[in-house]
Amino acid sequence: MLLVGAGLLIRSFAKLLETNPGFRPDHVLTMNVPLPYPGYSKAAEIRGFYHQVLERVENFPGVKSAGISNDLPMSHTETDILQVEGQQGSTPAIRVTWALGNYLQTMGIPLLRGRGFTPEDRAGSQPVVLVSLEAAKLLWPGEDALGKRIRGGGVGGNPPWMTVVGIVGDVKDGPMNEAAKPHVYLPYLQLSDKLVEDQVINEARSMNVAVRTANDPASMTSAVTGVIHAVDAGIPIAKVRTMEQDISASVAGPKFNTFLLGLFAFLALFLAAIGIYGVLAYTVTQQTHEIGIRIALGAQQRDVMRLVLGQGTKLALAGVGIGVLAALGLTRLMAPSLYGVSANDPLTFAVVSIVLVGVALLACYIPARRAMRVDPMIALRYE
Repeated sequence: MLLVGAGLLIRSFAKLLETNPGFRPDHVLTMNVPLPYPGYSKAAEIRGFYHQVLERVENFPGVKSAGISNDLPMSHTETDILQVEGQQGSTPAIRVTWALGNYLQTMGIPLLRGRGFTPEDRAGSQPVVLVSLEAAKLLWPGEDALGKRIRGGGVGGNPPWMTVVGIVGDVKDGPMNEAAKPHVYLPYLQLSDKLVEDQVINEARSMNVAVRTANDPASMTSAVTGVIHAVDAGIPIAKVRTMEQDISASVAGPKFNTFLLGLFAFLALFLAAIGIYGVLAYTVTQQTHEIGIRIALGAQQRDVMRLVLGQGTKLALAGVGIGVLAALGLTRLMAPSLYGVSANDPLTFAVVSIVLVGVALLACYIPARRAMRVDPMIALRYE
């Protein structure tokens, strides 16, 4: 049962590592840059600060691209209720990201259709929005989302209708073993002044800087923080990390569970081998007289080997049979912890059974070799 449980977790963990998060986490450094209210109370001041930071970071040597957003993949919290033009009622809560600069390119989020944001998408221009593939399917099932209009997205009171100008790939906003949720992206520069200045929501003044680097992103930490402090030395910087660290943190729980159960499974396999070896060694000792008679009557070494291995195989098969039946019932409790693998995965059950029987036969080999070398004259006198 332990071996099957460990096998399922190992396969599940392997599937988890193969999962596409929807973005490219390599060479990306992120940090949170919140602005204090006393020094940045007006929307123009807040926008101006982030614009200066973005411009300086993008032009820094070793930086390929940079973007700013109110949230990041793997750690999304902001959601909003949207209204779709031509449809009654509101949508379920949908994840909303406000983006500035080359955020999508920096994160490696693919643009599937349409266009991305441009510098012209600012206050006073036609409000636009990008939707993820999952959001397009949810809001306009069976229809083309390009050109459709929605409103909401935290753009302030009496929100305007926003036109969908592009469709982007789905991104994991939470743990890797969860399905990607619907997501929309808005230009940061089109947020209302009231929302940017809001002290309650405070999202628009606590933005994240994302930087794609040519080399190791962690090595650029001091340089990027220095650029930000060159704009304002009093600004705090928090949550400095790489996106690869976020990915590692997301799979840390499943990784620990896999290691722990794998360790217990290895110990169980070792104890099973020792147990079978001990039982067979004792059995061979008890059958020394019988084996001697068989050899005296003409039994060959292969016949003795077959006899001992046959006994070990019966023990192993009986244990495997009982274990498989028990595991079929107990692995159902593991179903919530598995990803991409059924709790009754036939491949895992087959491989575990083969491994266990193989180890058991290996444990039988030493007693079988000992039985083959029995001297019939000594064995006949053995009691």
